[in-house]
Amino acid sequence: YSQAGTPLVKVSSSYNSETHSFTLKF
Repeated sequence: YSQAGTPLVKVSSSYNSETHSFTLKF
């Protein structure tokens, strides 16, 4: 999506080195 100004949605990203998985939480 595209939004003007500062995004109101906070995105949290985390990487698990054990399972080699990358997770994005919106």
